[in-house]
Formats: sequence, C-alpha cells, structure tokens
Amino acid sequence: MTEGVPRLKALRGKFVGGRSSVFLDRTPLRLGRDPSQNDVALPARDQSISRQHLELIQESGRWVLVDHSRHGVYVNGELMQGGRHELRHGDRITIGDSMELLFDDLYHIPGTGPLPSKTRVTQHLDPNTLIVWRDGTLIDIKWSAQEFALLRFLYQRHGQLCRYDEIIQTVWKGAGPAPDRKDVHKLVAQVRQKLEPDPAHPAYLVTRPGLGYVLVAAPEVKP
Repeated sequence: MTEGVPRLKALRGKFVGGRSSVFLDRTPLRLGRDPSQNDVALPARDQSISRQHLELIQESGRWVLVDHSRHGVYVNGELMQGGRHELRHGDRITIGDSMELLFDDLYHIPGTGPLPSKTRVTQHLDPNTLIVWRDGTLIDIKWSAQEFALLRFLYQRHGQLCRYDEIIQTVWKGAGPAPDRKDVHKLVAQVRQKLEPDPAHPAYLVTRPGLGYVLVAAPEVKP
C-alpha cells in the first residue's frame, strides 16, 4: 500500500526502468548510479551522478536527505555537499546533469513554519462570515453558502487529505438529491475560480487523484 506514503516525482529525467515516481516505502532509501549498491538506480550514462549519490532516512516522522556524492546535491537551487537537509513538501532536488526530483508529501504539510518560497501559501478564513484572505489580501468576492462550506471544511483540515465522502457528508449534509464525485468536482472548480490566481494550475486547492483534495495552507492572522 502506498496511500499516504511520500514520493519522489521526476520533473526532469527518469529513474532506471522508466519510472517517473519512487515511493519512500523504506528507510534508508539509497539512490545512485550503481544498481547493486542502491535501492533506486539513477541513469548510468550521467557521469556527474555518483555510484552512491545520496540516501533518504526517516527521523521522528520526517524525511532527511543525506548527501554522499562527489559533486553535491542542489535542493531548491542551493548546493549542499556532504550535508543533511530535512525535506518539506515541494522541495526540488537536482541530481547530476539529468535528474530533477520533486519531494511530494501532501499528507504531511505542517501547519506552522515556512514552506519553500515557490510553494508557500498563507491564508486566513473567518469561519463565521464569508470573508477569505489570501497572502494578507482580502478576496473581495461573493461566496455561495455551499462554496464557503467546502472552503471552511478544507481550511479546518489544511494540509490534510479531505476525502470525497467526507466532503459530501460535510457540505451537503444529506440535503437534496444524493451528490456524487461529479458534484464535488464541480464545486471545487467553482471555488478554484475564486480562490486561485491561476485556476487552470491550482496551487492552493490540490487534487489527490482518486482520493480527494488538500488545501495547502498555513493559517495567518488576519491583518
């Protein structure tokens, strides 16, 4: 079972065997050019990748990247050599000349502390009124009662997976004809049109295919 298990997603290049994703289902998880010495083999043709390049270890529920390479590893554009880095959802890891990976851990997004600058989202929602703030700016738009109910439920569980059946039970509460996933998709699309700067490429309200949705948010005090 890989539900809830973080993964490394290839943004550039592929793992040996043509895989585009690797689940972190063991610790330590070693990556490098030599398939006999690693759990995950990286492209042998890329000589800038070491035979034993790096390992990922789990410590107190968090994943830590440990560099063992000759040339180092770039995390979010910053070079680290022989060091350690505690990974956060959205971290980008560059290995050699051919591989760029995304650390995908939507099930464990802390409610406090900064996310990487490219993915940081801060929001505040007044649960008693139809007022939503995004990055310190009021979203001056009207919300329907159903849209606000969905947003409030997601916000209360920010950083956590909200499953389709939970959304249906919370938002519809058994009123009217029995809704299904199509109704959830439609409502989410409406909320994205109002919440997202670019609804076609959502960064705040993220789909977890086949499971539900996650609101990537860190609560912020309303100005």
